[in-house]
Amino acid sequence: MIRAEVLLVLKLGSAGTTPAPLGTVRWYCPFNVYVHQGVQIAVRRRSFLAGLAGAIPSLASRASTEARDDRPNIVVILTDDQSRDSIPFMPNLRRYLADEGVTFRNTVIPTPVCSPSRATMLTGRYAHQSGVQRNTGSDGGYKAWKGKGNERRNLHSWFNEAGYRTALIGKYFNGYPDGAPAPRGVDYAAFASTDAREGDGYSAKSFTLTINGNIRNGGGYRTDVLNKLAIDFIDDCPAEKPLFLWLAHKAPHGPYEPDKPYKNDFGGERVPRTPAFNEESVADKPGWVQRGPLDANEEREMDSAWRSTLRLLESVDRGIPEIIRALERTGRLDNTYIFYQSDNGYFFGQHRLWAKAALYDQAAIFPMIVRGPGLPRGVEDTRVASTIDLPATCLQVAGVTPSRKQAGRSLLDEPSRVCALMEVWSMNDPKRPTMGGLRGQDWAWIESEGFEEYYDLTTDPDEVENAVDSLTPARRAALKARLAALRQCRGRGCIGLEDTDIPD
Repeated sequence: MIRAEVLLVLKLGSAGTTPAPLGTVRWYCPFNVYVHQGVQIAVRRRSFLAGLAGAIPSLASRASTEARDDRPNIVVILTDDQSRDSIPFMPNLRRYLADEGVTFRNTVIPTPVCSPSRATMLTGRYAHQSGVQRNTGSDGGYKAWKGKGNERRNLHSWFNEAGYRTALIGKYFNGYPDGAPAPRGVDYAAFASTDAREGDGYSAKSFTLTINGNIRNGGGYRTDVLNKLAIDFIDDCPAEKPLFLWLAHKAPHGPYEPDKPYKNDFGGERVPRTPAFNEESVADKPGWVQRGPLDANEEREMDSAWRSTLRLLESVDRGIPEIIRALERTGRLDNTYIFYQSDNGYFFGQHRLWAKAALYDQAAIFPMIVRGPGLPRGVEDTRVASTIDLPATCLQVAGVTPSRKQAGRSLLDEPSRVCALMEVWSMNDPKRPTMGGLRGQDWAWIESEGFEEYYDLTTDPDEVENAVDSLTPARRAALKARLAALRQCRGRGCIGLEDTDIPD
């Protein structure tokens, strides 16, 4: 990727007077031109020089009048427990987002568990920094999120302080109480129940909504309701204000309750029978993974859950063009960045496992898809990315400055990451030990319960052959040392550790 920066100081003034600076234009090839002090234009690289001559007088004209805020809009669409293998079954996701933008294929989810993952994507901090390490308990869910001060400093508060109209719709954090007021920095909050004490907490058909502190019945099929609330927010947002919308679906998290039109779809589908599915031997994996192979009944259960997941995602997929049309009719689409991501991947029998909260790619990798002005279309980027980069990217494209240093970096910058940190804390559901890992572009290193794993993803993309014995003692020691350092990193120091080569 070529990266260039062009800085121009534009000045206005009459003869005999000292021109006053109008603004600074920053051009990051091949993406955007930013004009600070409230004026912004966005162009593609090839048209920059041709358009510059016409841009300067138009900037002067706009400086003399009250203009709408032309900073880009940000829309984040988040799913819950979505496997990367499901993406080919979502035609609208491919048509309206992937084909119109960039797919970051190697996007690491640092802590592939609901609450820690969401905290990372909202703050740009790893779980060991945010203090949200599990879904429940003193270091989990909403209790840890608020108790550690994260609710005061996150994407919503930063965008709100910068003058954006903000919304948080759908799932927030495990244990967020029904009837609670909108969090700081959120202009419009509409939460589907996530209180673990509520029997309807994850039901798609029987659920409650808390809208800016007021509780009401969900009133429909959950995914459709959340999509409609997001569309209403877009339609109602004042035309002169940019918007920041966080739409967090609960689909395809269980219980598996697909909408009526889809309840019989995908009848012949099975979990992809990759080498990882019902792995032939797990003798080279740690003790917590080792168990007997899945029997025929267990395989059928996995296949049934897989089909249900695909059916739930049909409702998510149905909403994508509706959101696109809402942005289009309000004149925002051409100036909107849309991000699509899952909070974690999911095991359907790969490595004989179920659920999430492990550091194999099946749970810890989900490609982030980004569409927006100036981005190339239909491109796959294979660099090592991470969901911790989501906040930094949103902040950069909007020109918003956070009140806290980011441990991630913008995806629009020149790629430099050698590896990304992964970390999980012990839990009982699913049963998992504490573990840590590093994910490179073509390799993975995992440590758990004193056991070490290394996978060469060039020859073994399914992570079925632990190649740790192929490493030199020096390489092995270097990986251990880098992981230990990253698990204690803070702020920008994390970036330096991830960007530094690891000795062979």
